[in-house]
Amino acid sequence: MTVGAARVGCSGWVYRDWRGAVYPADLPQRRWLEAYAQAFDTVEINNTFYRLPDPSTVRSWHDQAPPGFRYALKVGQFGSHRKKLKDPETWLPTHVDRVAELGAFQGPNLLQLPPNWHRDTGRLAAFLDAAPRSARWAVELRDPSWLHDDTYRVLADHGAALCIHDLLEGVPWERTADWTYVRFHGPDAGAHPYLGRYTGRRLHRPAACLQAWLDDGSDVYAYFNNDHGANAWHDARWLADRLHGPAGSASPSTGPAPTSSAHRPARRSGASAPPHPKADPWPDDRTPSPFERAVIDAIAALAPGDLATFGEIAEEVGRPGAAQAVGNVVRHAGSLPWWRIVPSDGRIYCTHESVQVPLLEAEGHQIRDRRIL
Repeated sequence: MTVGAARVGCSGWVYRDWRGAVYPADLPQRRWLEAYAQAFDTVEINNTFYRLPDPSTVRSWHDQAPPGFRYALKVGQFGSHRKKLKDPETWLPTHVDRVAELGAFQGPNLLQLPPNWHRDTGRLAAFLDAAPRSARWAVELRDPSWLHDDTYRVLADHGAALCIHDLLEGVPWERTADWTYVRFHGPDAGAHPYLGRYTGRRLHRPAACLQAWLDDGSDVYAYFNNDHGANAWHDARWLADRLHGPAGSASPSTGPAPTSSAHRPARRSGASAPPHPKADPWPDDRTPSPFERAVIDAIAALAPGDLATFGEIAEEVGRPGAAQAVGNVVRHAGSLPWWRIVPSDGRIYCTHESVQVPLLEAEGHQIRDRRIL
């Protein structure tokens, strides 16, 4: 079976606070897309939701894109929010014709439905009937009434992807097409959208689910919308590095919002973790320092199946770059789930292999050649 293609990027590239953070401070804004495209092979354009770009803008996007780059574009709010999908034949062709000027650089189209609009699968079906099948269409649901089997059936009948996102509670990690579209709006998107960084600690499970779908032949488009402080850039790079490796580079477990589906990889259950060995005691039985206590608390908060790197724990406790110091704490933390802390490359130290591998496998992870897949 052919492995699917993974495309990971951000929801936009023009943010003032990215200057000096991910773009060189002296790089003119007109070259930001060039710099962005050196790190990612796709971008989601949201401003098409507010205003249809003029032809010269679309041509500029086309001319700046490197080979293989893809733009995902949001359908304008006139059709999705004002018309609520009514009479799509009167307004959809304008969007279709304009984005077609991107040529080979055109990616999926994102239709974001308004909040507080109750489910109307008839309108959705009529829209998808009018949407050309030659393009890919993803639908982001913002009202909970749409989270219904009837909705998913309409999407599946038209080959449209359910947009998986975390701004609305309960959106399932399901595929309704032979490809999928994911939006990450922030680690606490319900209360604080577009803020905060996920880090690998929160992205391991989504990465595992997406990798399983890739291995099953599905293409994946994933975008980070937590743009403040360039968090989207860093999270997208983590996920891109994870998914752009060899097939199977992430373990197949469930996504963060599991639901029953024939398409979703099943996580192992019923396996009990063997008792972990007692680690070295604290030197001289002393009381842990504030830094050590913070590391202990962060590790203790990891749930079964969660993973974190030494560097991520260091960053979480306010000591970026102190991965080695975290390792020293882990070595002495006798009652903690130390096996859930791994190096950034996912390798298992040979001295820990006989103990750590069974513990990780019991929590649903796959290990091959001393590496977490």
